[in-house]
Amino acid sequence: MAACGAFQLVDKRTLMREAFDDGELAHFESLEDLDRKIEYFLAHPEERKSYVEKARARVLKDHTYEVRMQSLIDFTAERFSDWPVERNSEALFNDEFPDELKKIS
Repeated sequence: MAACGAFQLVDKRTLMREAFDDGELAHFESLEDLDRKIEYFLAHPEERKSYVEKARARVLKDHTYEVRMQSLIDFTAERFSDWPVERNSEALFNDEFPDELKKIS
């Protein structure tokens, strides 16, 4: 939702600090806190806008599929010395790959 520019008021989670810094995503800690913050943010549109801008910037910087995939590739390359395996031919499929599956695209 943050990537789309939507305001979010989310429950505070343990791992949230790994994804967003303070001030980037509005959160609540209890149902009473949720009620208070709904009223507060409805009355303060400029503050909502500030959260929206910060959360969107963070998502587009650190939480895109491209960034996540690069992290996965880097993680794998660091832990497996023989990865990625160098290709020794231009063929996409080896001889044992079923012909009917080669045509699916």
